[in-house]
Amino acid sequence: MRTLSRFKKTVLPFISIVLLLQSLNFLGCREISTHKIKVVTTTTLIATLVKAIGKDKIDVVTIVPGGMCPGHFDVKPDDIKKLSTAKVLINHGWEVWTSDLLNSVENENLLTKTIKIEGNWMIPNIQILAGEEITKTLCEIDPQNSPFYKKNLNHYKKEVNSVAVEVKNTDFQGKKVVCSEYQAEFLKWLGFKVVATYESSEDLTIKNLAEIMSTAKKEDVHIVIDNLQSGSKAGKQIAEEIGAKYIVLTNFPLSDSYTESLKKNIHKLACAVE
Repeated sequence: MRTLSRFKKTVLPFISIVLLLQSLNFLGCREISTHKIKVVTTTTLIATLVKAIGKDKIDVVTIVPGGMCPGHFDVKPDDIKKLSTAKVLINHGWEVWTSDLLNSVENENLLTKTIKIEGNWMIPNIQILAGEEITKTLCEIDPQNSPFYKKNLNHYKKEVNSVAVEVKNTDFQGKKVVCSEYQAEFLKWLGFKVVATYESSEDLTIKNLAEIMSTAKKEDVHIVIDNLQSGSKAGKQIAEEIGAKYIVLTNFPLSDSYTESLKKNIHKLACAVE
């Protein structure tokens, strides 16, 4: 009897504690999942938004590097491999090569989502609209984490709006420029007066080039702004001919941060107008 009594007093409480700890550990493991949803994006414009809103719930893979033109992109075997284990491919809808890519992928469970937001995504208000669509997409493919994505979107909106206010305080109003057609909308949003635009080098005729140079000289333009993803031959030639400053801006984030790329673009412009 003494042995049984000692057992109840010493061993049973110990067993109860062990069972309780195991139970708590089991519940904790059920609530915390390390599984990430693999999302493949066509461009860094989409990728930076997915990363900002999806954070540690999403594994993001990008096909076209930020410095390359996604409109003229050759699909590689490695790009097909990226999609073979992906949950979803998110694109803009204008990437002509995505159909060939999808036809080459063996992944019957792969979803395709298109974010149809018009305009230059480097402009903050358009960036926010795109962020809202990205959030809807993430909530559709991963509904159990919808509150998490929506919360991150709200934080992201505040960050972008804060940078937008900072950017708008820079005085670019009425400054005359000649620029790549792909930078015109962004520069007008900043307050620049775009007196002429030009296409990429392969589409620009000698006649068009002469007209642009004539207009630039007549308007006394001192800055020519090129688009990184379009090449730099045309803009550099115009700048040299009219004796203007020449800078190159990016239309796609070059890092994991849209706001950092936006700030770098603004810094280049600020230096050019000094």
